[in-house]
Amino acid sequence: MNKPRIWGGLPQINCNTPLNVYLRSVFDALPSLIFVVDEDIKIQEYNAAAAEFLSGKRATILKHRGGEVLHCLHATDVTEGCGRAPFCKTCVIRNSVAEAFKGSRISRRRTKIDIIRDGHKTELYALITCSPFMISYPTAIDSFSGLTSSSIFSRTLPA
Repeated sequence: MNKPRIWGGLPQINCNTPLNVYLRSVFDALPSLIFVVDEDIKIQEYNAAAAEFLSGKRATILKHRGGEVLHCLHATDVTEGCGRAPFCKTCVIRNSVAEAFKGSRISRRRTKIDIIRDGHKTELYALITCSPFMISYPTAIDSFSGLTSSSIFSRTLPA
């Protein structure tokens, strides 16, 4: 039996490839961090770039709120967790997902994300894109692009 050819670490896709394998390959080929989330920002699925960034086990990522998984500084402000602290009312990610659930498409909205990484506060800058998406239940696709820890870069990100 011939094994599929590998190019750039990805399996070769052709017209005989099952649709789910094809779509997963496209999803994982995207260089931006992509998350499929529910209305409470609980991660339903994520792509290879997000997996590399998160470096956790799927069981600790899936069905958990994005702020908890990303180690957002504000996810522990209150005992209820991500999305419940006063700061969360101004969270660009949470507000973008809320707008997507109302049918809007959000494109390249600038944000700064304060996370805890290796025990230290780190500021990340990103462009957030979010769109409504229906599988068997309503979800949103949330994309983080231009992710950097440089504040100089954050001022040059296009709006």
